Amino acid sequence: MIPPALQQLFDNPPRDFGPTPLWWWSGAKVTRDRLAWQLRRFADGGVHNLVVINL
Repeated sequence: MIPPALQQLFDNPPRDFGPTPLWWWSGAKVTRDRLAWQLRRFADGGVHNLVVINL
């Protein structure tokens, strides 16, 4: 049996342990509005960590 506090961590892990996708930027122009929209989309989907790779 898992202790309740440990089970809670598995059910609702801290953001530090969430998904961390690789976000490839292909060199296209990025505007502040577009970037803010994309970051909101990630956050709305539960993604709070990113690795940005600028090609």
